[in-house]
Amino acid sequence: MISKVKKIFNPNSVRRLVNYVSENGLKGVGEKIKKGMGEGTVLSDIYPEWFLSTRVSNDELEKQREAHFDYEPLISILVPTYNTPEKFLEEMIESCISQSYKNWELCIADASTDYGTRNVLKAYMAKDARIKITWLRDNLGISDNTNEALKLAKGEYIGLLDHDDVIEPDLFYQLVLMLQDTDYEFIYTDEDKIIGKGDKWRYAEPHFKPDISIDLLRSHNYITHFVLVKSDVMSEIGGLHKEFDGSQDYDLILRAYDIVTKKGKKIGHVPRVLYHWRVHEGSTAKNPENKMYCYESGRNAIMAELERNDIRAYVDTSELWGIYNVKYRSKCNPLLSIVIPVRKEESQVDTCIQTIIDKSDYKNTEFIIVLPKIASEKLVKKLVSLKSKYKNVYIARSIRNNYSAMVNLAVASAKGEYALLLNENVSMIKPDTISNMASMLEREEVCAVGAKLLTHEDRIYHAGIILGARERIVEVHEGLKDDEYGYMERAILNGNYSAYSSECLMLKKKDYQRVLGFDESLSEGAGMVDFGLKLTKEGRLITYAAGLKWYIARDKSERIISEEEKELLISRWSEVFEKGDPYYNQSFSRNQKPFMVEIDTNNEVKE
Repeated sequence: MISKVKKIFNPNSVRRLVNYVSENGLKGVGEKIKKGMGEGTVLSDIYPEWFLSTRVSNDELEKQREAHFDYEPLISILVPTYNTPEKFLEEMIESCISQSYKNWELCIADASTDYGTRNVLKAYMAKDARIKITWLRDNLGISDNTNEALKLAKGEYIGLLDHDDVIEPDLFYQLVLMLQDTDYEFIYTDEDKIIGKGDKWRYAEPHFKPDISIDLLRSHNYITHFVLVKSDVMSEIGGLHKEFDGSQDYDLILRAYDIVTKKGKKIGHVPRVLYHWRVHEGSTAKNPENKMYCYESGRNAIMAELERNDIRAYVDTSELWGIYNVKYRSKCNPLLSIVIPVRKEESQVDTCIQTIIDKSDYKNTEFIIVLPKIASEKLVKKLVSLKSKYKNVYIARSIRNNYSAMVNLAVASAKGEYALLLNENVSMIKPDTISNMASMLEREEVCAVGAKLLTHEDRIYHAGIILGARERIVEVHEGLKDDEYGYMERAILNGNYSAYSSECLMLKKKDYQRVLGFDESLSEGAGMVDFGLKLTKEGRLITYAAGLKWYIARDKSERIISEEEKELLISRWSEVFEKGDPYYNQSFSRNQKPFMVEIDTNNEVKE
């Protein structure tokens, strides 16, 4: 079958709508969709066609079966089974047997009391020597059952598979392909869900993930499936931990992250949908309320990870299942230099400063107001009055009218260990905003923290920058209402981005100096993209703080990036643009708005 019509699909959460309708009926569903689904959402049947047009073909599978790698590790897949419906169990096992890469073993720990399940397992064990089974007398719980399966494993890498899910036939091939160039100790893939019963089922709710983002991972388990971990990492972790049953995978992923990153090793991500999470009655994917304890267990897993890293923080649960908010606690109180470039007569800088001084609970501050060369006497007089009113307000005057030059001058004269770059027309909303931003910045790996900027109509003005969607440089979530979730809830979750607006950005002065500040040859818009990429070039993090909000009254066209400057940035940062933004996903279309996929009319749909 050939797709004849080009179609666009915005993938997002079907789960929330299904649960909401089942619990509340149709009343209020429209409003729920508007709020909960938001950006990147069209409930349609297009995703299955997109998936079928992009999955591996039979011809490709034949080539993979004939291929030989220089490095062909044994992959051990762990599956705990317990009274699994026979059809689901058979499909899970068959999805392993059909793998194009053959050096694998399936290690099953069965605690079933149902003879049907056991008979299916015995038949497959007799059929394929790669299937190993340990028969458990008692159901020890999901973690200890999995640990029993781990005892059977001989592989160099360990993977986890749920007893009723299925994997794509090229999953193992794609994982081993990644291992040819880099010694990854932890790899994960994209996934979707299988929704429906009998012959009436479909692929839905694709989760196109970013590369590793620790702030996003501490907000929810966006990695989930499929995960492959090196066996020595699994040994160091000590298998799965029973005290985290319900979110044992989340705990495992967080522990693996800690071990791998502390070794200085890399975490790999295959941006392909290779795992299908089955949604059926009784599963957490279908109705999270069936396993409410999972979410408290997930909170405990995050708390344990923070404690292992000596990070003082508290983890709040959310009204959304599986979503968490990490509140970092400060160990110190460094001087903060608040840098405000002022360029307009109608500037609200006096209101901005006075609000911070009167309202903010962070008091160890100085304000550096920097003026352009062409500043009027009226504006100068206005700011001098502020200097005489507040002892911690200083005024600098640039010899240029360029935004980047103004900021560079102010930061160079700043006495603070931290600097907060602010637009002249922003206003703080809550007293603890600055202190919370400073607490997040204390982490060694974080070089900058960006708050959520809102218009006075409570719509998102800025919440991060992605590279690679339409127009190549896009401000993500722009225009959504403050309480809209965005694609995979990313608008309301802490996360990481490659670049961020300098209109509300807190950073360490040493990192500013490390990258030599802003490029004074660039405009404000292009400069903030270039500056962000310089900051994150060596693996440091820009953290988006979704819950920390400021209002801004500014016309965004004032910092629009010209086509000429876009080409300059693409040339300067060609590796990033060619490889793809690590906090985006290569499956998304480069021709459309963010978080959309499109069907290539030249691709066959593989049934």
